Amino acid sequence: MQEKQLKIINHYGFENQVQKLWEEICELRWNTGEANFIEEIADVLNVMQGIIAFKGWDAEIKEIQVQKLDRTLERIKNNANNRS
Repeated sequence: MQEKQLKIINHYGFENQVQKLWEEICELRWNTGEANFIEEIADVLNVMQGIIAFKGWDAEIKEIQVQKLDRTLERIKNNANNRS
């Protein structure tokens, strides 16, 4: 899959794919119905994953994702403790 995503970004260019990502995000936002929503998520992921692979940001993004998940879970824990 990544090979196909990279072929597309190499053909159309980075800036074009960034613009395409914004278009796909907008389509995702305004889509109704589960089937269409799932299809738009796939579009967003394809473009996003192509950009990530093209830039070599995979490890950095995964690290930031973990940090943000941990921070959110800490907030949840703190909110639960404050309610006790």
